[in-house]
Amino acid sequence: MSTTSTKKPEQADLLDVAASEKPEREEESRSSARYASPRPFREWQPEQGQLLPQYAREVLGEEHLACFFVDLRKTLDFSGILGAYTKECGQPPYHPVMMTLLLMYAYARGITSSREIERRCETDIAFRYLTGGERPDHDTV
Repeated sequence: MSTTSTKKPEQADLLDVAASEKPEREEESRSSARYASPRPFREWQPEQGQLLPQYAREVLGEEHLACFFVDLRKTLDFSGILGAYTKECGQPPYHPVMMTLLLMYAYARGITSSREIERRCETDIAFRYLTGGERPDHDTV
């Protein structure tokens, strides 16, 4: 059995392609033509991960209305609301103070729809700060 020796091209040679010979990707050509402008824009990558501050209060600032309500909880008497929770049944409820502050903040902002409050608990950083990251359902609100 005889083997013929064929010279294989080097892999690096195969990967070297001139930029003019490379086919343009379809999505790049569409997006660049779609947003063509004589003026350069800042880089925009909405899918890029971000490192946000650890505490939402840092983002909101001490003068934000949500921070005011969180501070207000120290001066209000919630004993009447807390006293209504006497028997255990089903899943543990959301903390009544959190739910009260959530409603107070939402009403102060003019938001009275429970479905809108539910949406804001998912998307608005102030609502997420008040709820501690919890997302109560509109039936619960």
